[in-house]
Amino acid sequence: DRFPGKAEDAAAFVSFFGVPKVIVNVTSEDEAIEEEYRAANEEMDDDTVAANLTAMRESYAATIKAFEEACPSALMTLARADFKAEEVSVVVTEMCELVRKKLLPRVYVVVAPQGTGNFSGAIADSICTSLTLGGRQQKCTLIDCSQLFQPGGHSAA
Repeated sequence: DRFPGKAEDAAAFVSFFGVPKVIVNVTSEDEAIEEEYRAANEEMDDDTVAANLTAMRESYAATIKAFEEACPSALMTLARADFKAEEVSVVVTEMCELVRKKLLPRVYVVVAPQGTGNFSGAIADSICTSLTLGGRQQKCTLIDCSQLFQPGGHSAA
């Protein structure tokens, strides 16, 4: 539960698995977190609860900072207060829809004249070669539509 719990865990995660496509950070009001923690730990005294919550907040902030530094475009912060529905299942569905939209692949369609300098090819090449994430080349495919309708032949196979 609540993994990664510290900045070292976040760094280890990124180094082992690579840069994630999306990291969902759901924030809640401090009062709600404290209320939930107190309910789960009724036997603790107030000083211990306060110390534990402070330590958890500091660890949480360090973890989020580690992800922000490693992969800022992947971090998606959703505030629970922004979702007006009271029923948890509705809120979860809305949050999942936002995450799903972020995970959808991107498609670039370039419609440009080829010209003598192959202008459209230069644009397409720059898109396909400039997309990197975490130092790795993204999966891009370049399709020259003018070549699709050229007469072809069969090999001697």
